Amino acid sequence: MRKLLAFICLVVFISGCSYGKIAKRNNELMLTLKIGQTKQEVLQVMGSPSRNETYIKNGKEIDIWFYRTSSFATDAWDSDNYFTPMVFEDEKLTGWGRDFYDRRIESQFMFGELVRI
Repeated sequence: MRKLLAFICLVVFISGCSYGKIAKRNNELMLTLKIGQTKQEVLQVMGSPSRNETYIKNGKEIDIWFYRTSSFATDAWDSDNYFTPMVFEDEKLTGWGRDFYDRRIESQFMFGELVRI
């Protein structure tokens, strides 16, 4: 039983360390981003996002890319609080961060102005 517990602790520790490196890297790279950059430019700087969402508003797509920026980890798809969203409209970066996402996306989605696809 002790060996199993030790193994579980080791796995959690190693996962946290790898998430920590990813989060640190992403936080540093985000400092170089600028509003108006294209998706391709952000992809070249940041690499592939951990996950993404797409919405439709007035026939136009709004894409959100999520990058891990917190090292705390419970599993591969843990809380949104551990990720920073980046919002793209017309293929260009319009902003990032949880506050920007909440103002720009969540409020409009709740009132039916956006449709998630």
